[in-house]
Amino acid sequence: MIPGEKGTRSWIRGRWLGLLLAANVLLCLGCGTSSLTHTPPAPGSDVRVRRIAPEGPPTLGRSQLVHLTGLEEGERVSIDRLHATADTIRRRVSTLTSYPLAELDRIELLYGPRGRFAELLFTIDPGPEMQVDTIAISGPGSSSSDEILARLRTQPGETFQPATWNSDLDIIATTYEENGFPFARVVTRPLVPEFREETIGIRLGMEVTPGVAVTVKRIEFAGNKRTRTEVLNRLAQYPTGERYDRRDVERARRNLQRTGWFATVGEGELFRDHAGGYGLLYRVQEQSTSSVSGALGYAPEENNSGGIAGVIDIHLSNLLGTGRSFDLSWRRDNPRLTSFALGYREPWIAGSPISAEIGLAQDVADSQYVALEGRLSADAQFAQGWTATLGARTRSVSADSLASGPDSLTYSLVGATAALSLDTRDRAENPRTGGIYRASSERLWPWGNSDTSPGQLLRTTLDLEHTVEVSPGWVGFIGVHASEVRALEGGLPPIAEWSRIGGASTMRGFAERSLLAPRAGWMTLEARRLVGPRSRLFVLLDGTVLDNSGTTRTESSYGIGAQIDTGIGLLTVATALPTSEGWSATVVHARVAARF
Repeated sequence: MIPGEKGTRSWIRGRWLGLLLAANVLLCLGCGTSSLTHTPPAPGSDVRVRRIAPEGPPTLGRSQLVHLTGLEEGERVSIDRLHATADTIRRRVSTLTSYPLAELDRIELLYGPRGRFAELLFTIDPGPEMQVDTIAISGPGSSSSDEILARLRTQPGETFQPATWNSDLDIIATTYEENGFPFARVVTRPLVPEFREETIGIRLGMEVTPGVAVTVKRIEFAGNKRTRTEVLNRLAQYPTGERYDRRDVERARRNLQRTGWFATVGEGELFRDHAGGYGLLYRVQEQSTSSVSGALGYAPEENNSGGIAGVIDIHLSNLLGTGRSFDLSWRRDNPRLTSFALGYREPWIAGSPISAEIGLAQDVADSQYVALEGRLSADAQFAQGWTATLGARTRSVSADSLASGPDSLTYSLVGATAALSLDTRDRAENPRTGGIYRASSERLWPWGNSDTSPGQLLRTTLDLEHTVEVSPGWVGFIGVHASEVRALEGGLPPIAEWSRIGGASTMRGFAERSLLAPRAGWMTLEARRLVGPRSRLFVLLDGTVLDNSGTTRTESSYGIGAQIDTGIGLLTVATALPTSEGWSATVVHARVAARF
């Protein structure tokens, strides 16, 4: 054998094998393309849509063009539905507001071997561009044509967008409704086209008929059997004697809805009385306004003696249809920590917009202290949803006989409180939008003879809760809270004045009021799926920061929960797990509320 012959033959054989492999690949690719045919499978069979290849105006994007077919790549469809795709595209192409004269130019269906898959190719002809030449205002409202034209988004010289033009009509009608003309009528006049070589000029027209100006002189209600009419008038806060404004009509409806007294509150309906004046009618459907809620459980002590733990809240609302309310609360967070409170609220004192509230409370921390307090406050609503509150409070703390060290203080305090709050929720329970925002400040002074007085204290609290609708049926909720009590003369405030958080209403995943500090902040995040007017499912994430004399502690938890309207009551259950613990530390918070 000639030296090197074996190597040369191996090289030649390798090259030929590579060429043959490449040729086979090309042939296979060619067979894959050439195997596509226009011949459809047998009628009644299904086929997989392998590819959708649209061509059209680049400004639309491929996803918008594919959406015109009503199909998705990878799905299996019937042959009949596939053949009807051309009709689907022709119907949907008219919804392309950027191209009102667009039409289906070409469509082609190709099928794979034995009809296993199909490919759809089509082309959209955008048609000539439609350009706005002029806009004319006619009718009785033409005298305000300059103001109307200034509000329009459609402007001469721009491409005509039918959706934008229809929105402009609604904007003008709404503007009249908000300025005292609820019977305003705004319609478009027939479009006048002018055909040019590459574009079509459009002369737009709008006919505006304001109708009569309406002043709302009184408010009426239908369906209320328990609640007094004068109470409803105060709650609605509609500015009678002023021009009709659709925004005021909606605000009054939401004010009624936020009370929680009504299952439904209808839209305000205009009516004309015998004297020719106009009024508003709200149709309401009352529901039970009082409620009792609570939860019971077992909380063991270190020596395993154990005891009953839980909470019971009784809320008597709208007593005798007058808006008065009475509250009674008892809670036992563990065998060593119990509290009791009651309060009474008198609304609209002497017919004024001022309401008063009085309350008593007792807090017992076994082997630490017993606190007794009384409070009196007055609040007034102003503007829309705003409430200002002024109050006074007395607080007496006695050290437990077993207390020692910082827990052994005995003192009395008197304080003054100022608070400002805003309520923008669309409804009291399970809101879709809006929130409650409240800030308060309280100053406490020592009074009486006490050698263990903590001196002056300053307490500041901030509560912000907001709900936003993300998509139909889904809302996001965020709650941000902060509380601080500070001794103005230096040192730490007594433990009896510290903030106690934890549990179903603050930090889920932790025992009720088990976290305490003179400065505390906590946040709640929830993704809620609304499944009914009062029901929802949610995923939660809670976090807190506790600060004690420069020592900072952070905690967080996560979990899931549900609020279910059972028909006889409202059941709320949340299961949460502290992030620093194992699954054995999971805490279940359950609460039941029933109306009567």
